[in-house]
Amino acid sequence: HASHSSAASLRRHCDRWEYSSGPDAMSPAEDEEEEALSPHRRRRERSRTTHEFLSKALRQSRLCAMLDDSDIDSLINSLEYHVYHAGEVVAAAGGVGGAV
Repeated sequence: HASHSSAASLRRHCDRWEYSSGPDAMSPAEDEEEEALSPHRRRRERSRTTHEFLSKALRQSRLCAMLDDSDIDSLINSLEYHVYHAGEVVAAAGGVGGAV
């Protein structure tokens, strides 16, 4: 069966890709971005008050206004806290970034 053979071949190809690069593998640009962000990342627990503040702020955004509670919670849980000091570059004019 030709279709079975080509489907099996496609699965093997996809399995090799996933093994070699992985679903979470980063591109060179993402590696560079991670290298720039990593020294500034800080662990910060979110209190109920902070969670409520972030939820309210996100709901005021037209982009997030239609999201349900579980989507807002997922978004809040994915946020990261970064610390920059006076004079440090946060974003360069004309630069391309993948995070906001």
